[in-house]
Amino acid sequence: MLSKKEILDVLKSKDIPKDLLEEAFKVRKFYSGYYVYLRALTEITNICRKSCFYCGIRKENASLKRYYLKFDLINKLFTNIKKLGYSSIALQGGEIFSEKHYFFLYKLIKLAKDKFNYEITISFGELPKDVLEKLYFLGAKRYLLRFEIISPKRYYLFHYKDKFHNYENRIKTLVLLKKIGYQVGTGNLIGLPFTFIKDLYKDILFIKNFKPDMVGIGPYIPQKNTPLFNYLTKGINIFSEKERFLLTLKLIAIFRILLKTSNIVASTALITLGTKFYPLEKVLNLAFKCGANVIMPIFTPSENKRLYSLYEDKYFSEHEKFYFAVKNSDFIPVLDRYGNPLSYYIRNQKSCKL
Repeated sequence: MLSKKEILDVLKSKDIPKDLLEEAFKVRKFYSGYYVYLRALTEITNICRKSCFYCGIRKENASLKRYYLKFDLINKLFTNIKKLGYSSIALQGGEIFSEKHYFFLYKLIKLAKDKFNYEITISFGELPKDVLEKLYFLGAKRYLLRFEIISPKRYYLFHYKDKFHNYENRIKTLVLLKKIGYQVGTGNLIGLPFTFIKDLYKDILFIKNFKPDMVGIGPYIPQKNTPLFNYLTKGINIFSEKERFLLTLKLIAIFRILLKTSNIVASTALITLGTKFYPLEKVLNLAFKCGANVIMPIFTPSENKRLYSLYEDKYFSEHEKFYFAVKNSDFIPVLDRYGNPLSYYIRNQKSCKL
């Protein structure tokens, strides 16, 4: 177990300490072996009611062409994903508050579960309790909701303080998701302007105590059509790209040591930043040795994927390239298992499909 001093020393170090990497890899091998679970990710819509200052699909971005995938197209995507051998999918989109949107999500989850028998991860923001309960009942068993930064004071540096951006509701929703029964994923945004190492330490403590089934973290990457980008052009200090990349790897290693049995994602943002410095195989090898055991190739149609522009220069992770990149990084890509984390089985004390 890492002490506060050890964690802070790691975060302040210029590189990834060798002993941290060795311990994280040792824990990973014991609980996850060399397996890497692939989830097929589809970004349903870039429409969002939120106005987060760092996000490219924020409501106020008038330069962004909006899309909402049609049901028949998603059905075809699900069919193609199944043909490739996937048993696990992830559905993501902006936060929308409307009955029409909810019913569309119900229809999608029912299709994914009843027709294709997928294990389903969803990420659609802070939905109402009854909607979250119905989505779970229909077959969506995993939910990803990142808190981004755990300090309320810092949170409101990057969000309006209104009914759509409420820190307390964010945390309450995470707790609610656990109560409903979801495998809950959460995480933070690493290297935001106006944040410091002490803020990252608070994020780590929250995740350690919350004990999520999945950790989804990523480095901050600016997006040109956001308020935060305007601050950066005026010379506001920020962690460098290399620092944000290394910090994300350090946090993956720390979470693997602290949580042991949870799934940890090598996020697209991490890969986007990492491939500025290293080949894809090396970036993945580093992430997996630090403790990541999940990646999510993107299956959003090509004409739409560039419109899901959370940040600049997003790395578009296609199936074949990623599948062989995992193999070439000396790990084992897995498509035909659900890849539920050991924490899920320990909590539920039941044996079901891995």
